[in-house]
Formats: sequence, structure tokens, C-alpha cells
Amino acid sequence: MRYHEFGPAAALSPYVQCYAEFRVLEAPPRPYRHLVVPDGCPHLTYLRPAAPRGAVVFGGPRATSVEHVITGPLLCWDVKLRPHGIGLLGQDAIPWVGRMEAPSGDLADLARRLEARLAGCDTADGAEPVLDALLLPLLEGASPIDELVAGVVRRIESANGTEPIGALAAGLPVGERQLQRRFRHATGISPKQFSSIRRFRACARNLIATNPDQWGRVAIRHGYADQAHLNREFARLSGRSPTQLERYIACIEYGDIEV
Repeated sequence: MRYHEFGPAAALSPYVQCYAEFRVLEAPPRPYRHLVVPDGCPHLTYLRPAAPRGAVVFGGPRATSVEHVITGPLLCWDVKLRPHGIGLLGQDAIPWVGRMEAPSGDLADLARRLEARLAGCDTADGAEPVLDALLLPLLEGASPIDELVAGVVRRIESANGTEPIGALAAGLPVGERQLQRRFRHATGISPKQFSSIRRFRACARNLIATNPDQWGRVAIRHGYADQAHLNREFARLSGRSPTQLERYIACIEYGDIEV
């Protein structure tokens, strides 16, 4: 099994964080429970063979992990939108929180074209121009990005979720409560939820590090009170302790990834 991420066309970058490929080359010796941890982002995902929901599924941000049982070879290409990028697809963020389903309505035609075009692709190099070609025309009708929210998202990401919400609001032309409302409207989740997710993911990077650090040090470096505090956050967001989560991802080869 292998996972890696690659970039979209530059014009899409305000809305799209990255593309990703997850590939299972052969059936695992026994069903593998693939754990997908939250990242605070909406996702448009193509699957071959198709999932019960269909070959293309769309989902909003989640507060907890989900498991997918893998029993055979699998190819997945994913469009990972920025937390505030759902407007590229003409959708509102809040109704999609915690949902993943086959696209309907305005998204159904895009899903059909995505399925048809990607059916003939077998590599990420082949999928990348197809994804770009299908998404670039959507820029013309995309909802404008709330640049204030986009700036706060960048600050949360650069600080790995450790900057207090009050500090994020300081210096902005809006108060903390209005920031909370605008952030939730644009992303579907609160700044605090997104900060928690980013801090968790920054710590989880230790799981795939060449020379992993001791978890107590990781906890302190990322602003947790102690390792027990970190363990509780791992359990809340992934349902697993760091040690348990490590067993789930040990059999996956990771290429280039973002946190």
C-alpha cells in the first residue's frame, strides 16, 4: 500500500490543497481496516473498484476518524480541498460536516465526468491533468474565498494549531465572536476544532518519521500538558492511542505528503 500527495494547477491552489493517491496493489492476507483521520478539509474522491456509494464520493470535514475495510486491490485519487475551498464546487460547508456520499444535484454531472475521464488512467501522472482539466473551469463560477478566514487558516497551519483563538483574532478587523461565525460559515467547523485537528496531525507525523521522537517530547513540543494529554487527544480524534495508531499505518509506504 502506498500513499502520496501531488499539487494541482497553480490557479486552483486558493481552493485545492492537494491531490492524493492511495494504492493497494494486491489483496491483503486478511481484511485491512484502513483508518482515515480527520484533516478539517472537504474531499472529492474517486475509487476503483467503486465503493458501495459509487465510484465518486464527496464529503465535508469530520471531527473523528472513519474506517474503510479493504479486501482487495484498490486505486483512490482524492481532491483535498482547502478547509475554506468548498465554494469551488458551489457547496455550503456546514451541511456537509461529517457527511460522505455519492454526489447529487449540481455535483452529479461533475462526478460522472470525473468517473468517465479517470477510468482510463492508471498513474498519478495521468490523473493530474484530468483533475486539473475538470476543476479549472469551475473557477469561473466559484464562490469567492473569505480572505480573512483563509488568512486565519494559514496561521493555524503554520503554528500547527498551537496559537490560542484569542491571539488569532487579535489585530483582525473583526472580534472573536464574528471570527468564529465567519470561520464556521466558510469551513463548517470552528477555529478551535481546526486547531485541534492540525495539532493532532502535526504530532501524528512522528508516526512516519525516519527517526521518531519520544511521545513525551512530542507532546511538550506541540503544546500539550503532558503525554497523557496527547494520548487523550489521539483517542478523541482517531479512536486510537499513538502506539495503536502506529500499527494501522505501519504497512503503508508514504511518499510526499503535507501535514
